[in-house]
Parts: sequence; structure tokens; C-alpha cells
Amino acid sequence: MDKTMVELLARRAGLDKALAEFPEDVAAAAEQAGISVAKMKAPTHPRPNPGRRCEQEAAYERSVLDDGDRSSASDHRPKAVAG
Repeated sequence: MDKTMVELLARRAGLDKALAEFPEDVAAAAEQAGISVAKMKAPTHPRPNPGRRCEQEAAYERSVLDDGDRSSASDHRPKAVAG
């Protein structure tokens, strides 16, 4: 990483004082960060959207528990029998 890029990134990160007092240390930290980023791998299979799963579960509950009155799944209790 060139010196200009290190300075720009350090200033954007609020490291002005560290850059002024310890420029070699800031450059070494930037180099280590660059090496670490280069070693990182993007996930091959991204995690599914948890919100989508909730929607699918809700749709399944509606389809299984639907008795024609479209009440919520928590309201599906046995009906009182008139006697």
C-alpha cells in the first residue's frame, strides 16, 4: 500500500494524531490489515435471509391451520361445543 493511501485511510479513520506521531507504526498496521483482508474469503453460500424464513413459516401455518375464517394461528383453539 503506498504512502498516500495509508495517509488517506488513517485520516478518514480519525488517526491524524497517530499518523503525525508514529507514521511508521500506522504504515505497518495498514500493511498488516491489507494482508489480513487478502486472506479473507467470501462465503460460497451466503446465509439465507432470516426474515424470509419467518414469512415462509407463517404462510405454512396459515395453510395448515386455515379453517376458513382467516384468524391468526394463535386463535386456533378447539371450539366450545354447545350442549
